[in-house]
Amino acid sequence: MSRMRNLVAILFGVLLTASCVLASDLRPLEMGFYLPAVREANPADLKASLGIWTEELGRPFGVRVRARLYQDIEAMRRDVDARALDFVNAGGMEIAELFGPDVFLQGFARRPPGGGTGLVLLVSKAANVRVFADLRGKRVARPSRDRLTDTYLESQCLRAWSVPCLGVLTQIEEKREISALHKVFFGQADAALVSVETLNLARELNPQIDSRVMVVQEWRSQGLVFGMLLPHADPAYRNLILHSIDAAVKSVRGRQMMELFKTEQLDPVDGEALKPFRALAREYQELRRAGAVRKK
Repeated sequence: MSRMRNLVAILFGVLLTASCVLASDLRPLEMGFYLPAVREANPADLKASLGIWTEELGRPFGVRVRARLYQDIEAMRRDVDARALDFVNAGGMEIAELFGPDVFLQGFARRPPGGGTGLVLLVSKAANVRVFADLRGKRVARPSRDRLTDTYLESQCLRAWSVPCLGVLTQIEEKREISALHKVFFGQADAALVSVETLNLARELNPQIDSRVMVVQEWRSQGLVFGMLLPHADPAYRNLILHSIDAAVKSVRGRQMMELFKTEQLDPVDGEALKPFRALAREYQELRRAGAVRKK
C-alpha cells in the first residue's frame, strides 16, 4: 500500500492545509493524480474516495478541490501545458521528466514512518549475488509500470554489460511492491528492486526477512512520490498550501489523518528534491549514447 499512501497523504496534506484558511472566493483547485503511482488502488474506487474526501474536508471550510485521474502521463502533460492543472501528484521520475530544471516548483513529499526513502536492490542470500553484474541470467522482481524502476534497472544493465536488460535479466513484474520482495524471500526470484519503505514494512511484519535477503545496492532521494504546485497556480492557493503545512498537520483532524495513513511528516520541498531523478535520467541517456557509439 506504500504508493497509495504516498498520494493519499499528499491529498490530505493539501486539504488540511487549505482548511486553515477560508478560501471560498477562489476557483477550484485542480489536482492531477497519476494512477500508476497508486498501484494498489482500483481507479473507480479511488475516484469515488477522492470525491468523498474532498467533500468532507473541503466543504466545511469553503475549499473547492477537483481531482483528475490519469493513466497516461502524456495526457497529464497536455493538461499541464494547457494550464488545466494547478497541482500534480506523481512519481518523482515522472515529474522530473514532465518539467525541465528551469521550471519553478514547490510542494511537499511524504516522509514514511521510520524515515528513509529511495530504492533498494535486494538479493537472496542463497543466490550468490554480491554485485549487480552477478545477476546476469537471473530473475529480478520489480514493480510494474514504474518509470523510476525502469530507468534504474536499464542504467545498471548498461553499466554492467553495455546492453539493455532485455535478454540479460528475467524481469518479474508485480503490481504490489511487497509481492516483489516476497518473491525473493520465498526463492521465486533471485533479486528484487523495491522502495526503502517496502523493505522497512516487511522487516516490521516479518523479522525473518533479513535472514534470507540482503541489500546490495541503494538509491536515495527525499521522496518517491511528490505533490507539486505549478507556477501558474493562483497565488492565494500557493500561500495557502505552502505556508500552512505545519499548522495543518498539528491539528487534531490533521494528526488523525496522518496516523490513519501511517505518515510521519509532510516535508516541504522544491525542485531541488528532483535532482536525484534528473541525475539518474541523465546518466541513463549518457550510457545509452555510449552504447550506441560502441556498436558502430
